[in-house]
This record gives sequence, C-alpha cells and structure tokens, in this order.
Amino acid sequence: MPSFVNKVKNTIKKYNLFSENDKVIVAVSGGADSVALLFLLFSLKEEYNLELFVAHFNHQIRGEEAEADVLFVRRIAQQLTLPFIVKKRDVPAYAKRRKLSLEEAARDLRYKFLEEAAKKKGATKIALGHNKDDQIETVLMRLLRGGGSQGLGGMSPKRIIANGANIVRPLIETSRKEILDFLKQKKIKFREDSSNRETVYLRNRVRHRLLPYLERYNPRIGQILFNTAENLREENEYLEEIAKKAFSQVSQPPTTFSKGSRQGRKVVGGKKVILSLNKLTRFHLAIQKRLLRLAIKEAKGDTRQIAYQHWQSLNGLINKNKKNLFLDLPQLRIQKEYDRIVFVKAGKGKRR
Repeated sequence: MPSFVNKVKNTIKKYNLFSENDKVIVAVSGGADSVALLFLLFSLKEEYNLELFVAHFNHQIRGEEAEADVLFVRRIAQQLTLPFIVKKRDVPAYAKRRKLSLEEAARDLRYKFLEEAAKKKGATKIALGHNKDDQIETVLMRLLRGGGSQGLGGMSPKRIIANGANIVRPLIETSRKEILDFLKQKKIKFREDSSNRETVYLRNRVRHRLLPYLERYNPRIGQILFNTAENLREENEYLEEIAKKAFSQVSQPPTTFSKGSRQGRKVVGGKKVILSLNKLTRFHLAIQKRLLRLAIKEAKGDTRQIAYQHWQSLNGLINKNKKNLFLDLPQLRIQKEYDRIVFVKAGKGKRR
C-alpha cells in the first residue's frame, strides 16, 4: 500500500492538479485536513516548484474559539515562512440578510474570499482539504436532498472558476483516518472544531448517525458510494462537454436589455438567453436538460433554488402546443415565443 504522501502524489498526477511554478492559495482552517494538506504541499514545494500562500477565513460563528484558530494558523504560516492571508466576516448576519442557511452563507463567503485572494496574488490554484470521507458524506447529503448525476458525482478533484484559477482537492482520495495517522506520525498539531460534533448540521448527522447505520447493511457502503460518485462524475463531465458544444448550435448570441416590467414582474437588466426549440428538441433528453441548465445559468448566474418541480414545469412549457406562454422560476422568467424559448433574469415579484 502506498504511503500517505505517495497516495496524494498519485491523485495529483491522476487529475493533473498542479503544474510547475503554480502559485497556490492553501485554504487552512486549522483542522486536521487542511493542516495536513498544508504540510504535505510544503513538502512537495521544491518538487513542483510551488509558491504557497496560507489563507484563513474567520466565519465569526464560534467566538473565542474562532479567534484561537486564526492565531494557530498564523503561527503555522510563520513556522513555514509562508505569506498569511486572513479575513473575517459576520456569516450569521449575512445568512439572515440573504435568507440562507448558516452552511450556505459560510460556503459563499469563504469561496468568495479564496477567489479574491487568488486574484490578488495571481494564484493559479486554490487547494482545499476535502477528503474521501467528505466526498462520501457529500454524495449522501445530495441524495437525501435530491440531485441528478451532476450532484451525485460529488466534489470534483479539479474545477475551474471565474478568474481562470482552479480549485483543486489533493486529498479527495485519502481517508480521514489516513490523514490523522499522517499527522500523528509527523507529530503535527491541529485544531478541533467543536461544531463538528453538533448534530444540528446535516453533514454531522450523516457522519455520526446515517453512515454508521448503513454500514450495518454493507460495511463497504462508503467505498461503494465513492466509486459510484466517480463513475457518475466522469460520465457527467463527458455529457457536459457535448452539451457545451451543442449550446452554440441551439442558442442565439446573448443580448442585453433595459430594466422594465413584463406582465407584473420586474425584469432585471442583464443577459437575455434565447434557444431554438426546433434545434433543442432534436437532442437526446439528457442533453436537452443540460442545455436548459446552461441557459438558466447563463441568464441567472447560477442554478440555485431551481428544484425538480421547476424542471417539470419547464418541460411542460416546452411540450405544450400553445405559443406565447411564460413561466416564473426563482429569479428567472422563461418565455415561450413561437419557435424559441427566452430566459430572462427577474427580480422579486408576483409569482404567476
């Protein structure tokens, strides 16, 4: 069995996570996973000629404990003589203002901070400490909430973001036990997040209750879920590539338009995405769904709050023989106009 370091190096090679001379933002919370990631990348620094930056985000959720995390990570950065980037934001206030769960708000602000840090430092990679167990838990959580092949494929080992940098997960094929064993062997200290034991969070309930229960039926359930996610992710990535190529065939160039009102709902100035219905329906349903998702993301900016029932409503709109129909989805209006379907970002207003 390969050592911890060699196993991670195999993952790096398999997914081409790093290139020579990469500038890397390493997200370090102070917990076992991120600390192990930092020390491992530091050990590979010369081999890959990496320039590392330690980044820490204070969510202002855990009071003095969170402040202690900042000091702990700062000391590690100083120990390794690496640049330290830190930012704090009031996540609970942001969650309340945006009507998000605490977990969603924390993720939003954390990723925004990391992307800003990457842009400021000219970094090509943002390294995160998600491990194999995190992947298994993520797949189960998405299954419970409802998800297609994209969601059930779990977290991607490598994903490009808006500014051209890549989010990379070198520990994604490494178990939590292997990480803890590595830290123990190297006598590396880390911080324990007390919130990881609180079952108010879905992930913790999945970790401490659901997975142990499922292991009664199959002790290898974690590995099976991990393998399934990998297969779904690979197939989805292939279908996504086909859909992206097909999108240029079925869409008209995006246009902009002024703010105004259409049938009682405010329309926000921005992109207007148009698809040809005749061309759209020539594709297999699996590609059609991906084309519609791409159109929604292009117009709205993301696919958040778009649930299964919304996809059913959209499918019904497309298949009706009537013309000049419209459908209001969260922050989006979809209009069927003869042989085309139009996607427009919309503000808050009366649902129809």
